[in-house]
Amino acid sequence: MALGLQKAGIDGNAVIMTRNPWELLFYMPGTIRGVGLPYATPEVIFAVAKYYGVTHFINDCRRPGLDTFLKKGHPGLSRISVEGPFPVYKFDAASFKDGELADLDSTPPAE
Repeated sequence: MALGLQKAGIDGNAVIMTRNPWELLFYMPGTIRGVGLPYATPEVIFAVAKYYGVTHFINDCRRPGLDTFLKKGHPGLSRISVEGPFPVYKFDAASFKDGELADLDSTPPAE
């Protein structure tokens, strides 16, 4: 997966959201950063992604409603061609309109 991301031109300033960022980052250049994929709805997942400045999202695990959200498509998520077992998306937080993402200050903790 790491080699596929590098071949796809993921640059040194990328912040990648994935289920296990430590596994991916072990094989990536030291300038790439990672954020763990929370067990949450898409509205919370992408609010967290926006907060941490995520540039790329790897859909490598099941989350409530995530597959349906990705199948519908969103201008803030564009699938990129990467060799590997999981779909990779370029994430553009500015393309999400007000109200589309969860307010993280009022989101209750997961139970």
